[in-house]
Amino acid sequence: MCFVPVKLTCFKNSTTAWVDFSGGQHHTLCLDAEGQVYSLGRAEYGRLGLGQGAEEKSEPAPVTGMEPAKGVSCGASVSYAVTRAGEEEDEWSPVKMTGKQLENREVLLASSGGQHTRRVEAWLLLAELFVLNVAKMFLKFLVDHVK
Repeated sequence: MCFVPVKLTCFKNSTTAWVDFSGGQHHTLCLDAEGQVYSLGRAEYGRLGLGQGAEEKSEPAPVTGMEPAKGVSCGASVSYAVTRAGEEEDEWSPVKMTGKQLENREVLLASSGGQHTRRVEAWLLLAELFVLNVAKMFLKFLVDHVK
């Protein structure tokens, strides 16, 4: 086991077009251009998405049983993938997140903390951009009119 940063050689001669990476406390998710999710690192708590009983991986292992993804995200001990098209028990294999709050919305990305998720939907990004634009206009006004 490695407890200091090491240069990974498993990507050196890869012909895979990697488009996204995310690192957790003891694991990493990788996404290729085809939407295939891969994981490597420690397997405890199901964080690799390779099923119960999975062992530590030192090279990217494909996560099966899910639709193609467009983004990946890790928390300390959890992993998420936003596909192109959540109780208190650990999930040992990928679980599609559904619910009323996701109906008729496109999830743009997922982010997580140690043991929770945050999803960003188009409307949230638009609201944040609106607030940023208003703040920029106010700062410009102050610079132009306050001496």
